[in-house]
Amino acid sequence: MPVIATHLLHQAARGEMHVVESISGEDDIVCRLNEVGLGEGVNVVVEKHGNPSILRAGNAKLAVARELLDRVLVRCTHETGHCNGQGK
Repeated sequence: MPVIATHLLHQAARGEMHVVESISGEDDIVCRLNEVGLGEGVNVVVEKHGNPSILRAGNAKLAVARELLDRVLVRCTHETGHCNGQGK
């Protein structure tokens, strides 16, 4: 069984599909991210890196502060479990 690569959302390559594995931090931050559509199990794509970064999460487009992306652990959706690249 292949090892599934996980990394923080701010490290995700632009344009690659990922799935949110977990969100760390205070309950109010986790709750707020869930409310806007960025929760565990959601497919997410970084469309633009920056502060804020522009994400597509499910059917929503979101602007999220960089420090919040550091709390979101994602995994690649490729069959191999490894993405083509990480970073900007």
